[in-house]
Amino acid sequence: MSHRKIGNYASSKMTPLPVVSNYDVMICSVPTLSTLQLRRTVLRPRLSCVQCINVGDSDRETRHYGAFRYTNLIGVASVYRQPPPQRPDVMAWRLRGMAVTKVARHQGIEEELLHECVKYTRSKKGNLFWCYARKSAIRFYKRNGFSPSGEIFDFPGVGPVVLMIYDISLVKKKHGTAENITFGTAPVCSSNEKIPLD
Repeated sequence: MSHRKIGNYASSKMTPLPVVSNYDVMICSVPTLSTLQLRRTVLRPRLSCVQCINVGDSDRETRHYGAFRYTNLIGVASVYRQPPPQRPDVMAWRLRGMAVTKVARHQGIEEELLHECVKYTRSKKGNLFWCYARKSAIRFYKRNGFSPSGEIFDFPGVGPVVLMIYDISLVKKKHGTAENITFGTAPVCSSNEKIPLD
């Protein structure tokens, strides 16, 4: 039986968790440079890798996660300490640069990356987790507990997006703890739904 393993990329101690697909997938903390090629290929193909570096990538509290199938990097996501627009006083964290290779989509990888980012946000006492979701990914985020805030608008260089909010404090009040909250019912996903966002 195969296992998904989650841990630190530099650590030899990996914790086996329940199977989410027919393949071995490991999600680890990775350096910024490991995320750039997938960001470029999936999200910003017209830009260079250098142009895909985000403000805050090297901040001490920023975390980057990579999903590996054997030795192949098949997905990335990053989380930054940053409040959403119009809410500068909130202890919030932002998801950016989540990208999964075409052949690995709709197998639960997106949900696992999302879970790791929320778990990290919670460990930092964050009450709010948010992102700008591309129009094609709105259903994915709604299915995973996010709520849209405001109207869809055109984000330069990206296209139509909407602000999506995941309120960790509300989840804690409803369930008592956010420790064991899982996302979605992966790998169920419509064939025309695109998950990547920025």
